[in-house]
Amino acid sequence: FSGIKGIGKATLSFILAKSLLSPSGVAYWNKHQAIGYDPKDPAVKRMEEGSHGDFFLLHSSQSTKTTGISIEEIRKLKEFAYHTP
Repeated sequence: FSGIKGIGKATLSFILAKSLLSPSGVAYWNKHQAIGYDPKDPAVKRMEEGSHGDFFLLHSSQSTKTTGISIEEIRKLKEFAYHTP
């Protein structure tokens, strides 16, 4: 997603990921033809805790003068991808 800061790009991405990676999200889609999920779903809770095996959250480097994803974040993503079963 792209756009100005503060319009909800990250929020929308997180909601979409929760909907796609949780059984309750798939069930919600099948019933309502809309994006949604059950916040009590264990898969959703694991995503929020950062322990879901199929989800890795990239953080943009806001502490530097450049915008975007840092090299360190890319290294973490690479390690995550190689260690995920």
